[in-house]
Amino acid sequence: MQARLEKQRLRAIFDLWLDHNTYENLPFTPLKEMAEIRFQVPITDTIVYCGAIDLLAQMKSTGHAVVVDIKTTRSMNRRWLRKWAMDTQVSGYVYAAKQHMPQVLGMIIGVIELPDPKVSKSKCKVHGVPYTECDLFHANFHWIGPILRSDAQLESWRRTMVQQARRYSSLHKKALDCKGKKGIENVLKLPQEGMFTEIEYVNSCVSCELSNFCEADRPTHMASNYLAHQPWFCFPEMIKDMPNPLAQGEPNA
Repeated sequence: MQARLEKQRLRAIFDLWLDHNTYENLPFTPLKEMAEIRFQVPITDTIVYCGAIDLLAQMKSTGHAVVVDIKTTRSMNRRWLRKWAMDTQVSGYVYAAKQHMPQVLGMIIGVIELPDPKVSKSKCKVHGVPYTECDLFHANFHWIGPILRSDAQLESWRRTMVQQARRYSSLHKKALDCKGKKGIENVLKLPQEGMFTEIEYVNSCVSCELSNFCEADRPTHMASNYLAHQPWFCFPEMIKDMPNPLAQGEPNA
């Protein structure tokens, strides 16, 4: 296990986060019975968008209804913070929430940094003690947003998502089309597009969970050594079956 994810260390950091984010200090008011919402939202007759929303809430400053999502990261750098402005999950979760609660206008993201433990014994300029003693206090917390989504942006997301879903379905069928035989030999015919998409001199293959399989030249005869058959479980609950506190005039938790 990575040292930064050691159980006792995580508990200490989460306790600090809770101390920092008391109910009174939160930028939003949680909506009643609107936590851990699993959903299915039909997009077309054959495509269903599924997910799990951490919380629905109402911004204290504007009254807007928002999706609340909690993220953890090793490093809260500028690039990581910026990526959420155009993130597909933000659009997808806002789209799903709006099908049930039209008042939802965007998402606010709570970030908890889980950095590597500091091992330097030099004195910290902020706390005046060795870094090993104030290590936990260097974990940062931040709220991003609210990140708003217009109706036009959500419709653009829906169209793009449908195109991508149909494309992935076509690629899946092509990979398994082995003239009636079971196997994935045709995966060798699929494009490796990740090699051609770069962000800051790093291609998409670096973060792909199948990169080891491709680096080994996609050995289909040894696929079981690299891949595991894990059908995705679709959440059974429907968001439409949940009550809408804003419609009922019950904004508070």
